[in-house]
Amino acid sequence: MKQIIFLATMLFSIACNAQYAGILIGDNALIYPDSTLNRLKRVSDSLTLKCKTEPPKAYKSKAQAKAHFIQIGKSRSKEALLDIEANIPFEDFVKKYKTANVDRDVLVVKSRYKDDDGQSMVDFSNVQFVNDGEYILTFEDDQVLYDKPKKGKWLFKFIEADKYWDSGDSLMAFYFTGEFETAALPAKYTALAQYVDCLIDPSSDMLSENAHVSYEDICTDPSSRVCRFIEYVHAANQKPDVINIDDWIKAAVLLREWESKRMEKADELKRRDPKFNVLMDEALKAAKAGAVTDDEFHNYIERYYPPAEALALKRNKKVLHRLLLRGEYIQHAIHLARLSAKALNWNVFIRAHIAFLGEEFVDSHDKDQLITRYDYSKELEALDLNLPDLLLGSCLAVEGAGPYHHSIDVWRAAAVFVSGKSSVRKEVEQKLLDMISDKELDDYNRSQMYFVYEHISERLVSEVSTKNDDRLAVAVGTLPTYLKKRIEVGVLWKD
Repeated sequence: MKQIIFLATMLFSIACNAQYAGILIGDNALIYPDSTLNRLKRVSDSLTLKCKTEPPKAYKSKAQAKAHFIQIGKSRSKEALLDIEANIPFEDFVKKYKTANVDRDVLVVKSRYKDDDGQSMVDFSNVQFVNDGEYILTFEDDQVLYDKPKKGKWLFKFIEADKYWDSGDSLMAFYFTGEFETAALPAKYTALAQYVDCLIDPSSDMLSENAHVSYEDICTDPSSRVCRFIEYVHAANQKPDVINIDDWIKAAVLLREWESKRMEKADELKRRDPKFNVLMDEALKAAKAGAVTDDEFHNYIERYYPPAEALALKRNKKVLHRLLLRGEYIQHAIHLARLSAKALNWNVFIRAHIAFLGEEFVDSHDKDQLITRYDYSKELEALDLNLPDLLLGSCLAVEGAGPYHHSIDVWRAAAVFVSGKSSVRKEVEQKLLDMISDKELDDYNRSQMYFVYEHISERLVSEVSTKNDDRLAVAVGTLPTYLKKRIEVGVLWKD
């Protein structure tokens, strides 16, 4: 069993390395060739002109409310549940349950999304600063639950002990001291949000609506036409059977050698055997009808069909954005960006490329030279996009802009700002300080801009970072007391 697990891991690693070799290309030291960038630039130029002529739009902030959080476990959780269901006043609860964990005056936001299985869900979660716990209450999507008034009410989740949760019963709850409210985004920031929507269509996403996570092997169904094609290629090109090889190192070498010549052998097989095209055509039809596919099959479709065909298959594949799958998720985004650039599908391209900004890879566009890249912003700069405005606008949390209004992780935006020109970074830092200090901006977005600034400072050398901390401390001093008391300037997290 250990050998099978090792070989499975080894196969995945080899496949990843082979696919990266086909991604990182370009004599221009960019991951897209000049011909592709020129075509994309015509699209970006057209959209930029459109952005300049569009009338101003109105945006609202993300719905947010102040609340107290409590957690109580084991012996008294069921008793506390009955009290909360009866809407016990908060102070009475604290007096009665003195052992409960209590965190007063947290900022709570609510969000709708679909989980890994496509189920519509609702989250109520706190804005988490350095000394805060992470408080999230998750429910199946319920319009009444989402919209009904919350002020002076409890929202709770009771977890009963079972074989998966053996720490005893647990009760978590928010007691809302204010109602969920949205505020009009000040006019000076609407241009940022509108620039994002102008460049990145908020009505469609990077993946298709039917995208799903598949845990099946393509040959789970041996009658699958995709399986039939792949097995034909493996047999015809003599893929080594390494399962029964005791020497793991020898097995790895054989697989790596075969993988390095896989596409070259496929080209030769396609030329000499008409069966190749027949089986591949049948497999593609089956894939379009919903048959399970994998990255190897996508490689062949990309090589021998227009790029839109492989792109459609990739867009139907969802990779979970979790820690253990982070590399696979980023790799999937790179594939999507490269294919959509070829197919000139701008909306998928821009979303996919931004999805791996700030990542560190080793590029080998030249076999004799390895270049470490940290941000991948140069490709977007080559399209003459206003990258600072695009990223700042994507950090703003707004509602009513469309179901797929683009957003970005704040650390990812910070990584790009730090790796760029220092003059541009300093302009961005001043914008961030102004936004943190702006009392017309909602509390959640002021918090978001604080996190962007902190992530920038964390990546800078200590001397510059110290100066940044001094400036940030002044801006943080303008925040409402319930927020600034939670902040330690210069500290993003603690061990």
